[in-house]
Amino acid sequence: MQINYGNRFASKVAVKSQVIYCVLIAALILQGCASPDQKSHNPKYNRLAAKYASRDSVGEAKKDFEQGSYEIYSAMAYSLYYPGLDYDVGDAVAKKFGVMHLSGTTDAIKSDAHREFVLAAFHFGMQYNQMKMKLLKDSGKL
Repeated sequence: MQINYGNRFASKVAVKSQVIYCVLIAALILQGCASPDQKSHNPKYNRLAAKYASRDSVGEAKKDFEQGSYEIYSAMAYSLYYPGLDYDVGDAVAKKFGVMHLSGTTDAIKSDAHREFVLAAFHFGMQYNQMKMKLLKDSGKL
């Protein structure tokens, strides 16, 4: 889901967010060339990936916002980032309202199951953060 704020700043944010997403995807695809022992099945990551995939990120963002929780999600790759948001924007929001971390996210992929988990967590965080930003902007809190 792409949020259009209708200004040049938002388009820069969207482009930077897409670049981060592309770099993450490329790293995950390249990791697919790992040796067979690194591609082992991992029930823990399979369960976590399914859990993120089944959650309603947009619904959760709206519910949290209505309950007065304005935090956004962060994740880890080479460094901390905010899925779906430009780093500077995410960092400013995190400093003002707080942050929740998508635990277990990294660019050091251990297996196919871990890669699926990281992608599911990233996708969830991206949609959640973009909806939370829209709600914060529409309410005048940003």
